[in-house]
Amino acid sequence: GTTVIAAAAHQRWRAIDHASSRAVVVARMLEQLDLVARTSEQARIFGIDFFSVLSRGSQYRVESMLLRLAHTQNYLAVSPSKEQVARQPAMECLPLVMEPESKMYSDPVAVLDFQSLYPSMVIAYNLCFSTCLGRAPRESPPERHLVDAAKLGVLDAFALAPGVLPSLVELGARGGGGGGG
Repeated sequence: GTTVIAAAAHQRWRAIDHASSRAVVVARMLEQLDLVARTSEQARIFGIDFFSVLSRGSQYRVESMLLRLAHTQNYLAVSPSKEQVARQPAMECLPLVMEPESKMYSDPVAVLDFQSLYPSMVIAYNLCFSTCLGRAPRESPPERHLVDAAKLGVLDAFALAPGVLPSLVELGARGGGGGGG
């Protein structure tokens, strides 16, 4: 009887010793990587909570930064109700991100990373988060593209700025391509 109890107590202490030694190793790793300080700094910079820095993706961080910047410009973020979400038009296309199969490719492969792809699209098409007003109907006058002022809630009229690509096409059509030498 007593030997079984003594053996069980010894096993219990071994389990406690093992768990505590693992906890010490984890604490040392956190200290070595400076994880708490770095995560706290990122949470402060992005304006999100500590756990969200570790658990949420980059889109959440970007949205947080955009919302903070928009707030400084006196823009308000729309928080639609469930009914408004249900009345939204269906998506016309669905973005698809696929992980590539790990193997040797003999054909050329185009790698499009999000850090350079999205900013280049924003620059090429003269987009800005503050002027994305949804679909502008073609039959409306060009100076009046805001169909539903409730989308942003801050504008009653909006003049669509000319994009970069149409300007380049127009310049090329006039023969002012500047490619002479």
